[in-house]
Amino acid sequence: MHQKDKYVFPKDRNKRSAALELMIDGIAYNGFGTKEFGTTFWTDLKTKYDSLLNQASTTDGTISGKVNAKNTLKSSLKKTMNCLILAIKANYPDSYKAEIRTWGFQKEKY
Repeated sequence: MHQKDKYVFPKDRNKRSAALELMIDGIAYNGFGTKEFGTTFWTDLKTKYDSLLNQASTTDGTISGKVNAKNTLKSSLKKTMNCLILAIKANYPDSYKAEIRTWGFQKEKY
């Protein structure tokens, strides 16, 4: 049984861009540059791919910044909620569980 050879572009974004560049160079080197799917076709494709890759990288960076801000705010919120619970416990030492429920807390520690 003979398995056909095939070429698959890498999954890594930057390696895929490099593979497209290598493909364009290989097409030109082997004299297929003027064909229908020659260097013009693949150069156009690589230009579009690189543009979209740049947009995706920018979006990834923006999302990372938002996640970092969310984690910082979450940490601050947890401290505040725990302080409120401790203040309720200090003011109502005998009935703090009922009072915590009255304030809308579902658990005693966050």
